[in-house]
Amino acid sequence: MKPSVPLCYCNALLCGCTVLCFVLALGTPGAAASQLKIPRTQAEVKRLSVKQEIQLGAAYMAGRGVPQDFVKAAYWYERAANAGDPLAQNQIGYFYQSGMGVRQDPARAALWYQRSADSGFLKAKVNLGVAYLWGVGVKKDAQLGYELIHQAAVQNCGVADAYLGEIHSFGMGVPVDREAARGWYERGAHANDSLAEFRLAVLLSTENPSGQNLLKASKLFRQSIKGGYVAAQHSLGLLLINHPELPGRPDEAVDHLQKASQAGFWQSSAVLGSIYRDGTRIPRDEGKAFYYFKLAQVQGGETALRTVAKDVSILSRELTPDQAATLSAKAEEWSNSHPLALQFVFKDSGSSNEFPVSAISVANEGIHSGRLDAPSAAKAEP
Repeated sequence: MKPSVPLCYCNALLCGCTVLCFVLALGTPGAAASQLKIPRTQAEVKRLSVKQEIQLGAAYMAGRGVPQDFVKAAYWYERAANAGDPLAQNQIGYFYQSGMGVRQDPARAALWYQRSADSGFLKAKVNLGVAYLWGVGVKKDAQLGYELIHQAAVQNCGVADAYLGEIHSFGMGVPVDREAARGWYERGAHANDSLAEFRLAVLLSTENPSGQNLLKASKLFRQSIKGGYVAAQHSLGLLLINHPELPGRPDEAVDHLQKASQAGFWQSSAVLGSIYRDGTRIPRDEGKAFYYFKLAQVQGGETALRTVAKDVSILSRELTPDQAATLSAKAEEWSNSHPLALQFVFKDSGSSNEFPVSAISVANEGIHSGRLDAPSAAKAEP
């Protein structure tokens, strides 16, 4: 299957991997939303400033001082957007793109991205470019989409650099050009974009895996992890397992894989199963191996089921029926309490009183935007 590119940025930081998502925009920390006065009359509503409207949107999104309510969050963000705030315009565009608190409406999302981009917000220009690239909410025009993203990149938007790297790497509307892709990834990594850092690290660790390149890759993966990118946790863990000569804590590889597994990255769960099955630099533990293989199956669906089916079958014979049943139930329990696989997990953004987000889920199939998770809704911690 041909990979796609990352798409969207709301006011936090969205997708990556191979699925072009729409972008969020991280807000800045501020006073707790519980200190805000919730308007009770129409007269009080009319006296609110745009900043207060945005803070109310954040309060309802995060459930701070009020019950969590995505419908009300969307209402207040849209009021601020209608008042002309470009970040709020991009944010409500993301809400319409993903169907968060409003009826999903890609065309309306594109209009909000256009308004925000017209006000000079570069991440909204990237979102609009992605909409044209895919034909989501607008008539498909790959050339216009590329031009919009390129314009944002020229204006020093790191996420635009990363997306151009994806576009050239996978030939999305342009011929495949690995050198051009690498150049854009390098530019994006220099701007501290997590996706660009991740992609450049992958290139360094696979195309010419010399000692120096592997060391650079490990550093880039660590930078991407600081930006919350879950796939970088998995890749660094795997890199350290395969190259124990690289600097790092003795338990670092397993630690990164466990964090990615907790975020719903089934490949990490499968690797952990293999590590415990074989006793790779840790004591062999058939119970943990069985659990992680079962967890991979509930996280990854049919693909994961097929991938680890043999291991599950073999290990089940090493355990008692009660042990296997208990561990299987534990994996199912994890899945039931973690319904969203996460693509980004943020450490510090929960304190924002304008655009709060602590995690972003993997995009649903056919929808080019994941779901924002505010602090009380996030299902995993990095």
